Amino acid sequence: MTNVIELAQKLVQYRSHSPQLFPVFSYLKTYLEADGFNVRLFDLENDNHAKTPGLFASMGQGGKHLLFAGHLDIATPQAEEEWRYSPFGGTVDDGLLYARGICDMKGAVAGFISACESLVKEGGLPGRVSLLLSSDEEECGGHSVQKMLEQLTAEGEKFDFCIFGSPSNPKRMGEAIKIGARGSLWFEIKSFGRSGHPAYHAASQNPLHNLLDLLNKLKATALDNGNENFSPSTLQIMSLRSENGLYSNFPMTATAMVQILYNNNHRPENIVSWVQRNVSFAKGEFELKYEKDRNIYYNTPEREMSLLKEVIERASGIIPSCGTDGSSTSAGFISSYCPVIEFGLTNTLVHRMNEAAKVEDIYLLEVIYRDFIKNYF
Repeated sequence: MTNVIELAQKLVQYRSHSPQLFPVFSYLKTYLEADGFNVRLFDLENDNHAKTPGLFASMGQGGKHLLFAGHLDIATPQAEEEWRYSPFGGTVDDGLLYARGICDMKGAVAGFISACESLVKEGGLPGRVSLLLSSDEEECGGHSVQKMLEQLTAEGEKFDFCIFGSPSNPKRMGEAIKIGARGSLWFEIKSFGRSGHPAYHAASQNPLHNLLDLLNKLKATALDNGNENFSPSTLQIMSLRSENGLYSNFPMTATAMVQILYNNNHRPENIVSWVQRNVSFAKGEFELKYEKDRNIYYNTPEREMSLLKEVIERASGIIPSCGTDGSSTSAGFISSYCPVIEFGLTNTLVHRMNEAAKVEDIYLLEVIYRDFIKNYF
């Protein structure tokens, strides 16, 4: 038995959300170098112009190059005092490991590293295996993955296939392999009005009312019904805020953040045009900003899909389905460089209070990764 649980516990004890991102990368660099990996740390800048780390580690030789990719940053835990156990304690109780980020996705990172350690103990890696980890997946769209891949490929690195360790299974380990994901766009919609007394609203213009009317119209419109490969495109209102702290006045402005997950029925520029048209015809004065967050991707690497299915069925007794449900990830950037499949732990408790993973699932994931590496080469 490997030390996968101990490694997972060590990783989750780091508060790896902005701006505390560098320590966990420094720890993992030392850990991987002790295992025999050649490790490179990147000092990057995220989309908010803040420094953010990245890591590339490689071991083994051979013609084919297998990449495991993921991230070490986490969603900030809310109301830590209300968690059953500390979100950074890594407590194991009744077969569950409780921690923020254990499912998304420090458990998968620990599983892959331990799988490599297991193979080294058996006599060595059967080919060249690398690890690519980012730190801006949760806050800034994972663009550092794209930046690292640009640098690495410019230096001559080539990758044949990638496993991205996102939590792909809805309820049980082995249920689902992701072979694609919807793209995502972010919109910031700012509504302008005139401050005034609520009793005399006829002479004022409430920017919150205008913004809510626009959001209701956007939300009420079905973008599509999906297709054979993708779920329907969706729109989610992620935040709504104003600067108003008074009971007796309307605010001057109100702002909403909106995310649209779109499938391949649409081009991103068409989604942007649709939002722009709705804004231009809405009552009131608005300012619209938008950003393309993650790429849509869909691929069907038949050999690797078959290999992973066989390994999962042998380890778990479950025949997995292949689909595209779930969140968009930076696997979309990786698909421009090599075929990619997403497979990791379960996603039921991702980003929720008392996030936890079954200890047996973490061990099982390590076995699946280990056997896939052996069969791949």
